[in-house]
Amino acid sequence: MAIIKAVLSKHPKKDGRQLISIRISHKGKNRYVNTGYSVHPKYFKKQKVSESHPNWMEINNYLDNELMKYRKRNYELIHARVDYNVDDICNLSTSNGEAYFLAYANAFISEKQNQYSPNSIKNYLSIVNKFDEYLNKDIQFFQLNEKLLHDYVGYLKRIGNNNYTIKGNLKVLKRIWHEAYQRGNHNNHRSPFNSIKIKIHQKKKPRLTADELKLMKNIELKKHTWEELSRDMFLASYYLGGMRFSDLCVLTKEMILGNHLVYHMRKTEKEMRIPVDDVVDIIEKYDGRRERLIFPLLDDKDIQLPDELLIKKIASKNTLTNKGLKKVARLMGSSKNITCHVARHSFAETCNQKDAKLILIKEMLGHSKVKVTEQYLGSIDREILDAEFRRVFKD
Repeated sequence: MAIIKAVLSKHPKKDGRQLISIRISHKGKNRYVNTGYSVHPKYFKKQKVSESHPNWMEINNYLDNELMKYRKRNYELIHARVDYNVDDICNLSTSNGEAYFLAYANAFISEKQNQYSPNSIKNYLSIVNKFDEYLNKDIQFFQLNEKLLHDYVGYLKRIGNNNYTIKGNLKVLKRIWHEAYQRGNHNNHRSPFNSIKIKIHQKKKPRLTADELKLMKNIELKKHTWEELSRDMFLASYYLGGMRFSDLCVLTKEMILGNHLVYHMRKTEKEMRIPVDDVVDIIEKYDGRRERLIFPLLDDKDIQLPDELLIKKIASKNTLTNKGLKKVARLMGSSKNITCHVARHSFAETCNQKDAKLILIKEMLGHSKVKVTEQYLGSIDREILDAEFRRVFKD
């Protein structure tokens, strides 16, 4: 498979700017496609122009579209099962002009390698490959219709997929379809996914009660063990507003301003400002273990890694921490599947039980939509509903 990237030329202009090109590498041959844009090297990182450049949005949108064109062309050639060279990829005019779904899907996943977690990329690839196996050929976007999707759902049921898995598969395919529509890769205005209804019984995501959190906090663990660190990181996540593990790993000491922690969420880039009052003891406990990082989950040098390598490091530590939490759960006598993310759901549940307003819970969790927050809260306990009924009708 070809490697397609945005790169800077090696020969700067008189003013120090360097030309941005699309480099296409295949079978030991390189071809460069001029984009017409030039920037100083300080503005160019990870195939993107930084936001400090005055035209960063215009240039990045152009680069995204150009990269997608050549990646899609590459996948078209792969699915055509022909022997091709680097010039065949560059020659976009040989494409029939009609967008193909699988070619676009694979190009989309390649584009998201540095943005999504390794597990998410693996999940996307698995779902697209499963659809590819069913089709046994690529199809154009207009061929992805309601009948095809209904037939595909029937196929998934026949091979033993449950409704939860089927719904997840369709969600990924729908997202790819919608992204392609927004980018102008097809003009099918009505989504074929809208008519597909998959009923699932919403599972209430595990979360810890106030008593369970107290038990976890007070349980005796051996000092300087991964179980102790895992427990402390769970509590730190909980007290820091249900902070995601990926953010917890890269917190640095300069992010603490007075009695607040100020950081940008890796997933959304949203700035968060959180009081550290309830987590001071945990922060002090690990003070000195790292020069820059607040918690010793990664090494200081790791935060300088390219994003794709940093994501893999974080995923590895997440796995280890979840294993540590399983041992902690056994010591607590709990049958719940306690993972790092359960801290986030536990925080949301605590807010709900304290009668915090939904819009405020949304802001504390850093969600972009209230609907996501509602999914976190899940179904309300029967006891809470009963108590609310009595309160409403109390004289």
